[in-house]
Amino acid sequence: RMTLEERVARWPDQWIRRGMEQGIERGRAEGVERGIEQGRVEGERTVLRRLAARRFGKSAEPLYLLLDKVHSTAKLEEISEWIMAEPIGQLIAKVEAAVADDSVH
Repeated sequence: RMTLEERVARWPDQWIRRGMEQGIERGRAEGVERGIEQGRVEGERTVLRRLAARRFGKSAEPLYLLLDKVHSTAKLEEISEWIMAEPIGQLIAKVEAAVADDSVH
């Protein structure tokens, strides 16, 4: 049997242990979320590369490296609209500008 004093003395250790467990769990959850988002982004890049290749052929190759620098699904969605509407020269210029804007922020 433990006295009240002994129980109270153990509380800080229990709090620390619980805090560490919660921190580890939170870290895992954030890691999973980041992994899912990275998978989404990579999937969208793949689709955009295919779409650009079908529309522009080998002329689209400079676009592929630019797409690797885009890390936002929203920006990739915007680029998908550009692929459908813009000639290749203007498309590459717009994507270059978007990549430069993202690196500034």
